[in-house]
Amino acid sequence: MEAEKAVKTLYGKERVALVMQDLTAASEGSSEQEAGWFDLFSSRYWKGIPNFSLIPGLINKVYGF
Repeated sequence: MEAEKAVKTLYGKERVALVMQDLTAASEGSSEQEAGWFDLFSSRYWKGIPNFSLIPGLINKVYGF
């Protein structure tokens, strides 16, 4: 498999099984429901994020600056 070959080149043959296991677990996805545009403004997504740092990111995504 190409992924295993790349992992072997990057990390060495002794870490191939561990890294491949991590990749497989990560690819299984999350049970969390996807958020819509209006959900971004709910209190759930504003916790711990200063308001001034979130707005420029949203503008960047919407207008593609």
